Parts: sequence; structure tokens; C-alpha cells
Amino acid sequence: MRRVAIIATASGCGKTTFGRALAARLDVPFHELDSIHWRSGWRETEASELRRRVAPLVAGDAWVIDGSYRGKLGDLVLEAADTVVWLDLPRRVWLARLARRTLRRLLFSEELWNGNRESLRGALVGRGSLFGYALRTAPRRRQRWPRELARFRVARLRSQAEVDAFVRHVWCQDGNRPQRPISVKGKPRRIRTVRSTGRETPIRAIRRPKTMGRRHGAPSAVTRNRRLSRHFDLWTNRHTSGTARG
Repeated sequence: MRRVAIIATASGCGKTTFGRALAARLDVPFHELDSIHWRSGWRETEASELRRRVAPLVAGDAWVIDGSYRGKLGDLVLEAADTVVWLDLPRRVWLARLARRTLRRLLFSEELWNGNRESLRGALVGRGSLFGYALRTAPRRRQRWPRELARFRVARLRSQAEVDAFVRHVWCQDGNRPQRPISVKGKPRRIRTVRSTGRETPIRAIRRPKTMGRRHGAPSAVTRNRRLSRHFDLWTNRHTSGTARG
């Protein structure tokens, strides 16, 4: 797996975050087609110009590409990929993520590509708005894509757990330990080797018995409270009896 195209049912599924993490793990270039397609002032790049700029990228030996722009590029990206990853998360997940992301970008006026920034009107107003487009096209993609993508090698990931499992599978393909453990959510994750299998697994994914919740030999909270209570009773009796004798 050296040429990966990432597509998603809707914005908010995490294509860019997942793509960057996967590209870092595979040690290959990462390309975000949105940054090529959208020019300053939210002007779209013409289909012929977009194809001219994307063709050299897909001709490379190894890459991870976020997006496909099939409306303008056809299957140029998908046909060049050896693996197509389809992020098909539930609507309740991507819609909530999209709302949080949009709010953050609006509050902090984050720059996206070529000086472009999201606006409240562009996010909410009209059928072509960010939310309107996502809600309108997601059901159509779920209906059409299984048939249209049948001739490609597709990994359809329907939950965040499956996304995490996909990255763990990539970890297990290489016997060498990654120099910087990667989390799909963007935060570094420690890893440890499971002795029974010899595979490296994120610590969070390893289940520990409840008996291992505290250090071996360390007293429990109940034991510590009993000891403190006993010491307090001894101290009270000693001082009380001394006072009575005086």
C-alpha cells in the first residue's frame, strides 16, 4: 500500500486528519486537493487546469491524496491508487464534527487555503453552503458509490473504531517500531509490545485486568483508611487518658 486515495461521505469524516497520519506512517507525501482546487477569493480552478496540476502528483510512486474531485477529474486519482479508503462515518458523527470545526474556524478566523476563510453565510445559507451540500450529497454517495467503486480496491470504514483499527493494521505491516507513534485524532500515542504476539499496540487498546489497577504491594484506599483510623484512636486514647490522670 503506497498510493492511497481518501474519500468521504461528507465533510467532517476526518479525511485530512486521517490522511496526514497515514502519510506520516507510510513515510510518503501527502496532498490535499482542496488546496489546489480553491484559489484566493474562493475561486474554483478549471477542470483542465486542475487535471494538469494533479496528473504529476498521481504519477508518483508513493503518495496519500485527500479527495478525488471526480466531477472535474473523473477517476484520475482513484485509478492511480492501489488502495481507496472510504470514510463512511454515521451522520451523527460527521455532522457534530463539522459543526465544531466550523465554529472553531469562525471564532479564530482560521486561514484554510490561499488566504480563504470560512464565513457564516458560506457555511449555512443556501443549497451550496457547507452544511447544505453535505446533507444533500451524503445519502446520494452512500447509494451510488458501492456500485461505482466496485472495480477498485476499497476499504470502507464506517466508524472511528474501524479508522483506528486500519491505522493499527498499517503499523503491524512493518516490523520496525515507528519513530513517532501516531494517533488518527492528531495526538501522539504511546505504544507497547504485546509479548504474546510481538506486535506493537497502542497502550489504550490493551485491556488490563481490574486487579492490575494499582501497583503490586501498594495498600488499597480501604486499608489506608483503616490504618489512619486505628492510629487516630490510639492517639486519642493516649491523650485522653493522660488528661484524666492529671
